[in-house]
Amino acid sequence: MSGHRIVVLAALALLGAPGVARAQAGPDSSHHGLCWTARPAPRCHVLLLTNFGAYAEVLSAGGSSAGSLVDDVGLMVNVNRREAVGASVLVDLKSVVSVGPALRYRRWMGGASALDLAVGARGPIAGVDHGAVIGLIKYQFGPYFGVALRPELVRRETPPNVWPVTQPVTGWGLGLSIGVEIGSWPGAAAAAVVGLAGLAEFMRHGMNIQITGGSSPKW
Repeated sequence: MSGHRIVVLAALALLGAPGVARAQAGPDSSHHGLCWTARPAPRCHVLLLTNFGAYAEVLSAGGSSAGSLVDDVGLMVNVNRREAVGASVLVDLKSVVSVGPALRYRRWMGGASALDLAVGARGPIAGVDHGAVIGLIKYQFGPYFGVALRPELVRRETPPNVWPVTQPVTGWGLGLSIGVEIGSWPGAAAAAVVGLAGLAEFMRHGMNIQITGGSSPKW
């Protein structure tokens, strides 16, 4: 299975899962301490985040990737009927895999619709950059589907191009991606499908993927 087939498989999962979720979701007015299908308080207290998305790059920070798949997993707590706060870990698959934590804020807009904001950092990617400040601006159309912008401020090295400079020059680059995400159990299912497809690809042909994270960006 090629990398292009993995992306197509992810797109089909993103398009189909929200409809399946709506078909299976029935009316439920009960209150829960922990919710996988996110709702505002008092319906839910703790929210389990399992978001999966596909993004297209509209502004490049200097890399070569034109798109990415994102798995965003974490927890949020409803602090009142209109707001929730929490944290998540982002796994971003472009030409390599990058990992980073983020702090999140949610403003419930009515029903299960919400505006999500997040800011965080990811570790350096060997041979590519020294790390980045990452962000999220997302509107949730209910618990299963949302559209989002993901900006990132990347610390990069560029080769010297003006004599007598002989050392790489470090600087900041701004990147921006736009995409769609699915959440709750459809998001977890889509991430599992793509993960298994990627594992099959690795087992069959091998993949040149560098996994980074666990260290702070080098500013």
